[in-house]
Amino acid sequence: MAYIHGTYEAIEGGWPEIALNTLAGSPGTTYWHGIDIGKNQLWNKLIALPENAMLQAGTESDDPNGIAGGHAYTVLKAIQVDDGPKLMELRNPWATYEWTGDYGD
Repeated sequence: MAYIHGTYEAIEGGWPEIALNTLAGSPGTTYWHGIDIGKNQLWNKLIALPENAMLQAGTESDDPNGIAGGHAYTVLKAIQVDDGPKLMELRNPWATYEWTGDYGD
């Protein structure tokens, strides 16, 4: 990817959709939660995707429970427990910061 973009510095940060497109040739769509799409609409799209779909999630600001701001995560799984909570399993490529809120480790 650095070859395509010129340097490794040029690919630090950025948009997960562009990274997936560059690495895998996969088309992508970006949804801005609360702007382009509501949470229920977004959830319905997530659970309707095939199991092998490549999903990324990004954040804008730090969360006091351990989600890093300005960071991309890989979405591994999205499930709903009966009519209860909607949960997402995320992978943090930095391996630092960890969710400390409800349903964490």
